[in-house]
Amino acid sequence: MSDEHGPTASRDYSWASRRISLIPGEQILVACKPAAKSWFWKDVWSLGIAELGRQNRVYVLTNRRVFVSRGIIRHHDKSIPIDKVQDATVRKGVYTSSIAISSAGGALGVEQIGPITHANARSFHTNLIGLLSRER
Repeated sequence: MSDEHGPTASRDYSWASRRISLIPGEQILVACKPAAKSWFWKDVWSLGIAELGRQNRVYVLTNRRVFVSRGIIRHHDKSIPIDKVQDATVRKGVYTSSIAISSAGGALGVEQIGPITHANARSFHTNLIGLLSRER
């Protein structure tokens, strides 16, 4: 797997497991936060307050679901079971990437993951596609 610091053999996602309650047998495959580069001007204009928002967004892929958590005071958590995911599309920008995840089930709709680093997007997408191919 890769992250913004390069390839790693084993990742410590303990920081992400504080935001998500894992069910028995569930493992975190990829966890990331928004890329700092994409928030630069927001940080400048907000005098650094936007950084709190960035640090409180978490994107997690487990072997059973996609989990997105946002919020500083009020948390908005969204969990999409892998068997409900229909498609995942990577949109690559100059400095960052994002992933659009389409899901079945009406209200679930499309979830945006990002902006995240290119390495995190590649890892998230590759692992998600691998899970989807096993499901089908």
